Amino acid sequence: MMVYYLYHADYNAPRHAPSRGQIGQDDSTHIPSPKSIVNTTENLLAEEPSINHTLDGMAVDFSLPNPGPQTTSADLAFHALVYNLAEKYSVRGLKSLAVRKFKQTATQYWDSDDLLEAARNSYTSTAETDRGLRDVIVAILHEHPTLLDREETQLVLRELGMLAYDLVMYTHHLNPPTEPMRE
Repeated sequence: MMVYYLYHADYNAPRHAPSRGQIGQDDSTHIPSPKSIVNTTENLLAEEPSINHTLDGMAVDFSLPNPGPQTTSADLAFHALVYNLAEKYSVRGLKSLAVRKFKQTATQYWDSDDLLEAARNSYTSTAETDRGLRDVIVAILHEHPTLLDREETQLVLRELGMLAYDLVMYTHHLNPPTEPMRE
């Protein structure tokens, strides 16, 4: 996947089975076989080359079309993993692209357990000062307060105290106090 990105300044999430965490959908799970993973990788490499030919990705227009029917909520976890890889290997263009793809997918699948899994991944695998995915996750939680009513979301907020803190501070900065503080 990293080599594909370096040549094409893009990447695609592997095709997943329907997510078990999408509200109102079937809760059955499917674990891909090693053969399907190999086939997915071969399909990624066999795709039509991108019109972008830079190796670092910094000069590429990363604007994305609306997600098509191929996008699933499971892509959220994949984009979070790509983000972590890009951070580990210092590939800024890939990191930026992963944030953009994550944001676009999270906007569509904000009501999935996959968003919460990506939050766990982001808050346990990145430095506290790395705001890339964290800011997107906090903004999604703020935009959709009904998520806070879900037991799974409450569990994640208890588990990841920093996420709860970030959400409180985000809300505070959007709605500053109207009266001065008393001493």
